[in-house]
Amino acid sequence: KQWYQRRVAITAGGEGDVIITGSLDQNLAMVRSEADKMEQVFVLKGHTETVNCSGVSPSQHQLASGSWDTFLKIWTTSLNEPCDEEEKKKRRKKSSSEPLLRTPL
Repeated sequence: KQWYQRRVAITAGGEGDVIITGSLDQNLAMVRSEADKMEQVFVLKGHTETVNCSGVSPSQHQLASGSWDTFLKIWTTSLNEPCDEEEKKKRRKKSSSEPLLRTPL
């Protein structure tokens, strides 16, 4: 399954050329857009139902997402530092091409 399948909410914003997508699989994805390719940078996990809306703050430092689970989640848009401590530990142990995992602030 490709990251770009079944996307239902798309927002531009954050650092650089970043697109945030929400999906039927209850996750969001932060995707970096470059001239000739798109690369998924982070998977944002925390909703328990379909993510159907998202928006970036005027400062471009935070993202809000809404879901059919009736929760509004706030995330950082920083591309430099993952939020999830467990993910940081995993990354130190091994190098991976998988996108990093984030949890809400």
